Amino acid sequence: MYKAKELADYLSFDSVPSSWEHCLEDAWNLYSPNWLERMNFKEIMEFYDLDESLQARILAELRLLNSDERLNFVCWLWHYILFYASSEDYGDIWTWDSHSKAFSTHGSPMMAVVVILSGSRLHRNNIEKFHFEPEQIDMQKYGIRYYCNWDMKKHGTDGMRFRQMIFASGLITGLMTWHGRLQFEWIPEGFAPLDPFFPDRPPAVFIHIPEDGPLDEPSVSAALKSALAHIPGYYDFPAGHPPVFFTQSWLLSPQLKEFLPADSRILRFQKYFEILDTQPCPGDFLYFIFDLTHTPECLENLPGQTLLQREIKKRMIAGASLDRGLGVLKEV
Repeated sequence: MYKAKELADYLSFDSVPSSWEHCLEDAWNLYSPNWLERMNFKEIMEFYDLDESLQARILAELRLLNSDERLNFVCWLWHYILFYASSEDYGDIWTWDSHSKAFSTHGSPMMAVVVILSGSRLHRNNIEKFHFEPEQIDMQKYGIRYYCNWDMKKHGTDGMRFRQMIFASGLITGLMTWHGRLQFEWIPEGFAPLDPFFPDRPPAVFIHIPEDGPLDEPSVSAALKSALAHIPGYYDFPAGHPPVFFTQSWLLSPQLKEFLPADSRILRFQKYFEILDTQPCPGDFLYFIFDLTHTPECLENLPGQTLLQREIKKRMIAGASLDRGLGVLKEV
């Protein structure tokens, strides 16, 4: 059995992720070196209607993974953490993108694409389990295509970042549905930040806003109405305990009202929610507005091409608070 540090060093991770330490032995006990070879990836890629160039790149990655047992096992370890491990170990994946030198010697971000596709059988079982209608099945397939391609399209990444792997895995497990412009993630155990406002911790549905496309009001309204109509039919919510639909996002920041026009798409989006709480989260603004994952050494060098960029840049230079909001959906 490999050591977690050996694997982390092989992939040039700065440190050993805690989930690798926790899950290594259980994953090893279930591991078979030919686990990827037993899957029909041509059929899987056709099921998700991936384009030919991406299929060719995935097949090349599979040849590498089947010839390098350490990389092969790392993929199995990720598969195990995504689809079988505890929520704590699953949540640890959010930290993996912080390893700035990852893949500088061995492996590539395409491994994450392979791992997501390796969950195809589980995905199809969950599509049947939750009785997704044909339109939702099409959106599930679209979602997998979206995540397999997004980082290559936006960042030029040869594969998928770990944060996108998390979202894609939500589709595989059946807990994430996609309705038009928005995604909806069922959290059966509830969402801890909502506890002060809902002490009985009802089931919760997190509304996610994918990065592609405008946030126009007709699309948002149609997505919300579709979700409210369909999601109760997918999942067994406790009797008398309807789910709380909510989001937590920089888009609900109260600071945005200080400079955006009242008819802006963002402020129109805010009107769908009752904002319960806010917390500082400048990293979200850096990522979603400036496409940065770390604070630059000189904030003056931040771009200022749009009103949103100019105003957020000004506030960052001044050291002003930049908050994300936690809001629950009002009636649609």
